[in-house]
Amino acid sequence: MARPGITHRELVEILCTLLCEFVRLILGNLLPDCYGKFVGQAASGPAREFSVIDRGLAPLRDTLAEAIARLTGESAVSSATQVRALSIIGSCVCFRRDRRAVLHALKWKQIGAKELKVVEAGVRANIQAMFSR
Repeated sequence: MARPGITHRELVEILCTLLCEFVRLILGNLLPDCYGKFVGQAASGPAREFSVIDRGLAPLRDTLAEAIARLTGESAVSSATQVRALSIIGSCVCFRRDRRAVLHALKWKQIGAKELKVVEAGVRANIQAMFSR
């Protein structure tokens, strides 16, 4: 993203790649099942506990905000840009946090490799639609 001449299309592709990596991380087998519950409790708990979660999420949120700012011409720190970044993260996180509801709605038994590809395709399509010209 630091390259000055990066095109709109390249930047959208970077966002897609970044978010698909994030989805693979949160839906893969690297995180224990209790991770979602831990994040939920920390996010709604005391500020000290929340800071642990925010330290992990801030680099993703800030990178998204910077990319969105470059795509829209808005400031990376504006409320509008931050809301867009957070809504994108939230749309990915719901597959982890609300796994049972997702499995039920999609009539899936698990989120395995095949299902993960479907989620990634959806995330990619949403980003492309959000920032298409």
